[in-house]
Amino acid sequence: MTKNVSRETKFLKKKPSIQLFLDASTSNTGVVIYEEKSKRILLDDINLSKIKKPLQMKPEDFEKLKFGCIKNYLDTLKNQYFITGVYMEGIFIYPKRLKSSQTLLKLHGFLMSYFIDTPQYFLSPSVIKKNITGDGHAKKETVREILGLKYGYIFPNEDISDAFALFASYHKDIDKNKITVKEEDNERL
Repeated sequence: MTKNVSRETKFLKKKPSIQLFLDASTSNTGVVIYEEKSKRILLDDINLSKIKKPLQMKPEDFEKLKFGCIKNYLDTLKNQYFITGVYMEGIFIYPKRLKSSQTLLKLHGFLMSYFIDTPQYFLSPSVIKKNITGDGHAKKETVREILGLKYGYIFPNEDISDAFALFASYHKDIDKNKITVKEEDNERL
């Protein structure tokens, strides 16, 4: 008995498979792309902080504009790769920052629906910090410093280091020679 495979399935199998790690934010989303076959690790970000809100634009329309930029980035990835899993930091709410927490919740909802057909995995910030530093209450700067020393990089921003911390929480045996950073301002230690 032969098994019929759709054209779409054949097409997807020709694309390199990746795992996608996101530190979601509407100002700067950290991205780690892990190419499963080559074990290559690509560090990137979706920097939305450079986008200035037009004076007449409503805040909710500006939010949609930023979500659209994230969608465009993800569309490009989907065209280039077959995404086998999406990994994100679990959502949390700061009572003193309800407005920004609400926006982050919307962004996570958008990402969850965007990747509805892709397995999704979540870790809390405290678990990620504990995995990297041994202390679930460590400061972000400490996590970033430990990652930099261990893997030989000065991360261009905390969003990329946060996404990398999430990646490192799932992958213990990381070959630092396989890490590529798209940021021109990144330095090797």
